[in-house]
Amino acid sequence: MIHKFSIPKFQTYPDMTGILGILTALGIEKNWIYNNYLLLWSYKKIDDDNYWCDFKQGDYLIDNSILPLKFIEFDKKFFNSKREVITFLKKLLRNGYILTDLDTFYFDEWWSNESIREHNSHTVMIFGDTEEEFLCADFLKSKYGLFSGKYMDIAEAFFRGNNKIYGIEITNTKLEKNNDLLKKQIIDFIHCSGNTVTNFLNLYTYENTLYGFEALKNIFLKIKICFEKREFIDLRSIQIILIFARIMKERVIFWNNNSLTKKYDYIMDICVKLESKVFNLLILCMKINYKKKYTNKKYIYRLTDDILRETTLLFEELLECLDIELSEVEKDILWKNWDKLKKDRVIMHGCRKAIGDEINISFFRKVKVKFDDCLNKPNKLETMIYNIKNECIAIYTNDFWKNVFQFDIEENGFEKNGKIISEKECNNQVSEKVYFFDAQKRIKMIEYKNKFMKNIYLIYEYEGNHIIRYKVDKESKTIHQVLFDIHNKDKEIQYIYAEEYKKLIMYELKKGRKKRALIYKTSDFNMPDNIWIDNNWSENQEYIYNSKNELLQIIRTDYEKNNQLIYSNLGRHLNEGLIKEQFKVILNSIIQRKNIKKSDRIVINFNTSIHTVTVKINNEIYDSMSFLEEYKLYREALNRFTTIFSIEIFKYNKLYKLNIFLTVNNLKVVLEKQILNDKTIFYR
Repeated sequence: MIHKFSIPKFQTYPDMTGILGILTALGIEKNWIYNNYLLLWSYKKIDDDNYWCDFKQGDYLIDNSILPLKFIEFDKKFFNSKREVITFLKKLLRNGYILTDLDTFYFDEWWSNESIREHNSHTVMIFGDTEEEFLCADFLKSKYGLFSGKYMDIAEAFFRGNNKIYGIEITNTKLEKNNDLLKKQIIDFIHCSGNTVTNFLNLYTYENTLYGFEALKNIFLKIKICFEKREFIDLRSIQIILIFARIMKERVIFWNNNSLTKKYDYIMDICVKLESKVFNLLILCMKINYKKKYTNKKYIYRLTDDILRETTLLFEELLECLDIELSEVEKDILWKNWDKLKKDRVIMHGCRKAIGDEINISFFRKVKVKFDDCLNKPNKLETMIYNIKNECIAIYTNDFWKNVFQFDIEENGFEKNGKIISEKECNNQVSEKVYFFDAQKRIKMIEYKNKFMKNIYLIYEYEGNHIIRYKVDKESKTIHQVLFDIHNKDKEIQYIYAEEYKKLIMYELKKGRKKRALIYKTSDFNMPDNIWIDNNWSENQEYIYNSKNELLQIIRTDYEKNNQLIYSNLGRHLNEGLIKEQFKVILNSIIQRKNIKKSDRIVINFNTSIHTVTVKINNEIYDSMSFLEEYKLYREALNRFTTIFSIEIFKYNKLYKLNIFLTVNNLKVVLEKQILNDKTIFYR
């Protein structure tokens, strides 16, 4: 039995490519392609890099009305032998096609002569059989093609693949053009929403799924991250965008009507430019992956900007064509959203930011000269350290987690706490920082004596309102980085140069206190100084104070727009004794359920000032740190804040995860999840 099957023009992931091969053989693929393959989606946080971006389409496995095909699911667990598998597959082929997962290890077509075979489950379309073989289709050496597999090889690969197997039957040979569906997807693309069609993305990954322009930007961000980290770039994401561009061009031709006629040539010109830009990006990234030379960064970033710009122009023109088909209310909502997206820079095509006159790039060159001078003259650093120790007037020491400078206090969230003591006393403070002052009461050096940074010196030089800091290795007397600080009335600027990166931090000040920090970083030293800052590679820090001008919180937003609370003093005055008692209740609950014995001695030590928790069972430390989770505090919400400790305890190779919620007026400890090595999960 051999069914019609053709290699489809557009190839994405195996499932949809195989289905499109059936539709192509039936001659009805165009309506399906032009009705779909428009709304892009991507995962913001990638858990499985095998599948993280695609076109959003209806779930044809649930809704049989989407395609002229019927999908019948079977379970591989019911088969006990290879003969049973062969008999079942041949029987299933009498009614249609088979979509299943096979282990590609058993097929020569999948591997080049130089390849080392490995076991790998992959989705394969089976469309026929002969007297000895099954006829199949799959991606072979990155290109979709046909191959055949002997019965016993297919059966073996069947058992070793994943559990997916579907029988596919043709229900009819008609698929209608759906302009309404197309219009809704365009609106979804602009709104960055996924309301048009429903599938698993809506159910399980709602908060993690980005659509439309946000998805497009996210894909480009992932490419930039790979480039910066010098990692393999996932070309499939670029191929998805290339297919999007090529289908959009064909769709405009296919979809042409009276509303498109006036601007047809202009829209087609945009489509051609868009396709060309994406193709160039794909070729360039292919070369980078092959040669492992991470060059042409400037050109890559310009291409991603150009692609966003051309896509924006395309949708703006399509909006005007759709305008006549919308109600007045729909028009108003749609155009307002479009204007808002552009204003909020969701659609960004000029994301490179020239530094401007407010930043003097010559300082970076000066910092680099200082760095290179120390690198080439290690004796210089040793001499500086020797002179400082002999010429200092006072020595100041304090806890490692605290800091003496106002700006450093605010930068890290630690409070000033220390005193001037003798050098002899200072030498006994092995877990602290030691400060050396000159005759003008200016700090000249910090010596770290804690277990985390015990090998670090910070050396200070002063030039007017400029402060130069050298980060030096104590043992080797080699340079780590040079920091150039400039303090003005309403701004503090730091130029930082290290061997692996250069960094710029702009602190906005209000009445002498930090309000916000803009942090830019790059590892590309060849990029021109006037354009190296990129908004997509920046971090922001927000500083929040109370009415007494005391620092309450520092909130950091990274380049992926994730918020993180990096400092909070709100939990300092909470009752630690009450926390311990509540926490022991939860631990006792764990004791009753699993392997921790009642006789085990449990000791819990809290330090709310630095947000640490140490849990000991029979004097053995099972966890020594907790982290403040995200919580953004606004002035109007001071009485509703929540501080969260997230604690993981290991016992007998089992992981117990607990969350502690602390509020102003009450305290609550919750065992959110208990995750065991047998993957059993229960909630309390």
